[in-house]
Amino acid sequence: MIYKILKEAGIPTTASLVYEELLNSGPSPARQLAEKLNIPGPSVYDNLKLLIKNGLVVERQEENKKIFGVDDIKNLPHLFQSKIEHLKKQAGELEGLLPT
Repeated sequence: MIYKILKEAGIPTTASLVYEELLNSGPSPARQLAEKLNIPGPSVYDNLKLLIKNGLVVERQEENKKIFGVDDIKNLPHLFQSKIEHLKKQAGELEGLLPT
């Protein structure tokens, strides 16, 4: 279910897989996520950055390791609100391009 919601919000497939893994297994280092999901480490880091940017994941230091975990799940509706605002802006720009 979360995968479908993230996809509708414009989150790429790999980032959705990373998010779901964090949701299911709890906070983890990127290396562990890469191993569990069989995804290259650099790809996991790129997707974690995207998830952090969207307010879905947080990063913290723990014994000289970066640990990533799911941020407040209540941030998911924010993704849709941002998408709605973006689409409204694009619709306005499109209307400005159309002949009257």
